Amino acid sequence: GQTSTDQGSQTAPSASAVSPLLLQLDHVSLTGGQFYFEDYAVTPSQTIYWQDIRVDLSGGGYPLARPTAFTLHAYNMDGAPIEVTGATKKQGKQLVTEVQGTIDRMTISRFNVYLAPQLGYSVRQGSVSVKWKLMMPGDLLRADASVTLHDFGLGRKEGASGLEEQVGLPMNLIVALLKDLNGDINLELPVEGQLDEPGFQLGGTVWRAIRDVLIGAVTSPLKLLGALFRKGNSLEDFVLTPIGFEPGTARPDAAGIEQLTRLNLFLSQRP
Repeated sequence: GQTSTDQGSQTAPSASAVSPLLLQLDHVSLTGGQFYFEDYAVTPSQTIYWQDIRVDLSGGGYPLARPTAFTLHAYNMDGAPIEVTGATKKQGKQLVTEVQGTIDRMTISRFNVYLAPQLGYSVRQGSVSVKWKLMMPGDLLRADASVTLHDFGLGRKEGASGLEEQVGLPMNLIVALLKDLNGDINLELPVEGQLDEPGFQLGGTVWRAIRDVLIGAVTSPLKLLGALFRKGNSLEDFVLTPIGFEPGTARPDAAGIEQLTRLNLFLSQRP
C-alpha cells in the first residue's frame, strides 16, 4: 500500500517580523589606551603614536535614539596634550555632529614629510597649538580653527614651493611678515565643504584655506606701507609709498605724517 504523510505548511518568518537591530550604550570608558599608526604611503614612513588615552562615551546607540556625547584626552609622543569633545544628535531627519578640541604645542618638525612638499622647505624648529570647532549638519562640513605657530623656523630648501608661487613672496619673507612681537604666527582658518560633492578632498580644502589666509595676513601689513599689485591669486608687485615733505623743509607734510604713522604701526606689529 501507499503511505501518505501530511507535514503541514511551515511559513518562513517575513522580513517585517524580524526584530531590527537595537543597540544602546549608557556609558563606556576607556583608560590607559595607546594608538600607534605607521604611514607607509610616504617616504620615510611616518609614525603617529598617542599614549595615555582616555575616552568617555555616553548615550551611544543604533539607531540613534538620544544625543551621544564623547570626550577624548591623550598625549602624543612628545607629550603634547590633545583634548577633544563632541556630540551627535538628530534634528528632524538630519544627523548633526559637533566636535571641538585643542592641541597644545605639538612639535612641527615631526611632520616634515607632509609639510616639505607644500612649503618647499623643511621645518627646523617650532611647535603648533590648535583650537578648533567643527559642525557637520548632514554632509555639510563647517570648521573654524585658531592656529598658533610658536618659534617657527624654516630649514633647508627641499624643492619647489607651491605656497611661494601661490602667495607670490619668498617663504622666509612670509614667515617674517607673519610673526608678532612674541615671535608667534597666529592664523584663523575657516574651512567649509560638501562631503558628498564629487572631487571633495579635505586636505585640498584645508590647504586652499591656508593659502587664502596667508595672502590676507601678508598683504594686510604691506598695505599700510604702499600699493599692492596682484595677478591671479598671487602678489605680483609692491610699491612703497614715498614719504612727502613740505617744500624746502625737513618737515613731513600731512600725507607724510600719515605715512610715518603707518610705518610706525607696521614696525611695532612686525619688528
